Amino acid sequence: MSEQKKIPNPNGRKGCEAHRNLIERIFNSILKRGLGAKTEKRIILANGDSRYVDVAGLSGLVVVELHQVGVQTQAGIPVKRERDAIKDIEEATGITVEFHAYNQTENL
Repeated sequence: MSEQKKIPNPNGRKGCEAHRNLIERIFNSILKRGLGAKTEKRIILANGDSRYVDVAGLSGLVVVELHQVGVQTQAGIPVKRERDAIKDIEEATGITVEFHAYNQTENL
C-alpha cells in the first residue's frame, strides 16, 4: 500500500475557500467605489522576478490601490511569507499594500 503525499494547498496560489471569498468581497468593494479591479495582478520586481497581488484597484489602466489576503499571526501581523510579499510589492510599486486576514472576523 502506497502512502499518499499530503498536498499543503490543493488550490494552489488561488488559496482556500475563505481566501477566495475575501478576495471576491474586496473585488466587489472596489467596483462599488467606481474603480476597476483585477485579481492576481502581476507585479514585476526590480530584479526581474514577479509577485502577484491578490487584488488591484485601477483607475483606467493605472494601479491606485493594492490588497493582499492571507493569514495573520496571533499577534495580529501577517505571517512571514505575506510580509515578504508585501515588502516586495511595495518596493516595486511605491503603493502601500492593504493586508486583509481571512483568519479574523473583521476583514474589510
